[in-house]
Amino acid sequence: MHEAKEEKTEEKAKEEAAEETRRDHEAEEAKRKEEKVAREKADDFYEAGPYDDSPASLDVIQFEALVHESAAVVVNYMAPWCFWSNKLAPVWDAVARRLHGRAYSQSVKFLRIDCTTKAGTALCQKQAIHAFPSVRSYRGSTHAFEPYEHSREENVIWLHLVKLAAEVVVAKLKDLPMEDRKPFTKQISHISADLKAAMERRQQGLDEDWTDDALNAEEEVADDKELLEQMNLAAASIVAAKGEHHQQQDLGVHEGQLIHERSSDLVLGLLKSDSAAPAQLGPDGEALEPWLETETHEGCMLFGYLDVSRAPGTIHIAPHSPRHSFDFSRVNTSHHIDHLSFGLELGARMRNLLPEQVRSHLMPLDGSAYTTAQPHETQEHHVNIVPTSFSHAEASFPLETYQFTATSHARTKDTLPSLLISYDVSPIQVQIEQRVEPASDLIVSLCAIVGGAFTIFGILDAMLWTTSKAMLKKIA
Repeated sequence: MHEAKEEKTEEKAKEEAAEETRRDHEAEEAKRKEEKVAREKADDFYEAGPYDDSPASLDVIQFEALVHESAAVVVNYMAPWCFWSNKLAPVWDAVARRLHGRAYSQSVKFLRIDCTTKAGTALCQKQAIHAFPSVRSYRGSTHAFEPYEHSREENVIWLHLVKLAAEVVVAKLKDLPMEDRKPFTKQISHISADLKAAMERRQQGLDEDWTDDALNAEEEVADDKELLEQMNLAAASIVAAKGEHHQQQDLGVHEGQLIHERSSDLVLGLLKSDSAAPAQLGPDGEALEPWLETETHEGCMLFGYLDVSRAPGTIHIAPHSPRHSFDFSRVNTSHHIDHLSFGLELGARMRNLLPEQVRSHLMPLDGSAYTTAQPHETQEHHVNIVPTSFSHAEASFPLETYQFTATSHARTKDTLPSLLISYDVSPIQVQIEQRVEPASDLIVSLCAIVGGAFTIFGILDAMLWTTSKAMLKKIA
């Protein structure tokens, strides 16, 4: 009996110890939560979560929701089989890791979409992705985007990402009342520091962008003056909001350091000259004439001239990029021919001098449209060209042109779809001459016809008379 009581006492002691441990654990957890809430309320709070380097798994609806909720979304549409996608992958991951540790990653999302997965295929088809990798920036809408067409070096991508973050955060702050701007303190601080570091490297000639339309260091700094000034105003507005709260108090060392970091000396000190012209902005704050694409404005407009020999040949029109791989099944070769002709272009007055039959064969394909009916379809036009020389009675020199006839068809192959125009120039030239005869020639011709008819009828009359006379003699 005594042993049973001792066992119960020991069990009770263990339960009490376990209960006390649980209460201590709950108290510590509650304390950590309170500290976290306190940090979240502070202006400078930002705690990066665990980094995930796998591609984002988003369907069409989730992606559209993310774009609408975020100030900016930068997406790398890739495919594992693509050489260029695999080459960009480590650079993209390095930039994503750098952004992950910045506070403005809350405003700018940096994603990688695998277009070979089920959800990724549907999303890439919705966004009309035909080549890999395709990097696009969205600002609140999936219907308009800015394609990234700069160098794929890590620091160059990082510079453009920081500039994008500065633009969208400043635009977002403009729509917020003064008292609601405080949570963006850390974002402004990180953007200012990163922009300063990136622009200083550009001023030193580092991180050069070798693409055709890239700006040099001086042009880039001058072009970003308006953006840098807007960053300064954004920082000043936050400082002003904080000043209303601390106007009766002396600023601490930490607070003063933050204000100093966001001062104009940090931002505007990046500029070499205050006289540099700011970037031209529209009334909505966006750069004028942005390079935007939409789903309703796809395709290319081709125009120009080609100098070719008179030997048979082919004009081959196909998508090409030195740093992309194309999805053959998504390349659509539907097209509309506004104008196609061979030889020197004749004006309307010159064309009106030509016979109707010749005019109808100068541009037979103009205004025709051809639609691709199935994937992997190549459109081909076979053109037979006939050199033509027309000498008009009123012209002092012959008109040299080219007539042609065309036959069109489509074929499917497991290759990159394209548009082909095969031409063959005939070795035989057609010569047409128009003459205007004088009236005297007409009169002479009429006289010759009348005289010839009179002579023939005279001969016939003489033959008939002689024959009838001979027959009458026989009868008599």
